[in-house]
Amino acid sequence: MEKSFEYKKIKEIDDFLFEAYKKINMYKYLTPKNLIEENNKFLVRFKAGIEYNPIYEYEKNIDYKESEIVLNKIFEIKKEFDELKFKNELYILLKREIRMLDDLEYITRIYNNIGKNDEEIDLCSRKIYGEPDNELIKRAKEILEEDCKVEEECKHDAKECKALFENVLKKMNINWKIKINEVQSSKISVIPEQKEIQINGKVLFSENDLRRLIVHEIGTHTSRAENGSKQPYKLFSIECANVLCSEEGLATVNEEKYNVLDRRTFRLYAGRVLAVNECMHKSFYEAFRQLLNYFNYEEALSIISRVKRGTTITKNPNVFVKDYIYLDGYYKVKNFLENSKEDVLYTGIVGIDEADEISKLIDKKMIKKMEIPNIEAILKE
Repeated sequence: MEKSFEYKKIKEIDDFLFEAYKKINMYKYLTPKNLIEENNKFLVRFKAGIEYNPIYEYEKNIDYKESEIVLNKIFEIKKEFDELKFKNELYILLKREIRMLDDLEYITRIYNNIGKNDEEIDLCSRKIYGEPDNELIKRAKEILEEDCKVEEECKHDAKECKALFENVLKKMNINWKIKINEVQSSKISVIPEQKEIQINGKVLFSENDLRRLIVHEIGTHTSRAENGSKQPYKLFSIECANVLCSEEGLATVNEEKYNVLDRRTFRLYAGRVLAVNECMHKSFYEAFRQLLNYFNYEEALSIISRVKRGTTITKNPNVFVKDYIYLDGYYKVKNFLENSKEDVLYTGIVGIDEADEISKLIDKKMIKKMEIPNIEAILKE
């Protein structure tokens, strides 16, 4: 049966988005090259009573040819939208692609301006992720006021974590690669487009860390991405920015559900909300002073420097706002699940705000209904 022009156009955009999201990785260059040196300089001067704001430097030898091609293609596709007449469920797919194209445009603009234009980093990150509201800021402060239990001993290295992950993936029939990365900043990175999990080789893990990461990284992130890769449209396997709030929120809700939620990590999420809010209005130095009410020097410095990623002159109130979504997502997903079933969220990498539309696509058999991973059974083994 001959496919409609609209269907072919959706598949064409679907292919473009999948390849473009693989090529434009804003996180690759977002961490300053002189992060350690500048943060050490800041800390020495702060302790000496000298006000100083780090001046970050970034990779200069970046080839922008690919990003310019992607931007031009985005503008070309958007010009065609007015000529397309979509009906019924096809419009749901197009609407999702439009959102992803908008996000990709801002991601590419961030990529092109890292270390060059701090105002553009600030503007584009707010366009993608929004801003924390007063209610979230209030909740974050309440969390920070709570007592926090002493952390477990961390005695398991990356090789042990890798072996555990490989065993879990094998039992779940998920064929992904697991690599140890000695240079990444995060503990674990899930890369859906490459079907790969990367483990920080310099980090040690506690017993609860390992259980928590099974729930968070495999039971949530990897499972959703794997399910999305089995759908007829690639857009359900792309880790796009507009569903990141739901992605991280669901992971944290799952941690709580299976009693592995680390309160220190939860407190860190609250600190990130406060840091974003402070850095939207204040300098690095001023925001750091505020976080010292809740964290030690090293913790506060790590939180603030994450929020200032991509910017050069940290004295100015420019910010990469993404970090507030971890706590924001937790509350939004928890609220969603009070009146809705979670199975639709495992259709692929999808957001809670599109759950009704995803259900329509499933009912019309345009995409598949996927199974929820049996995390509880895995944790018992």
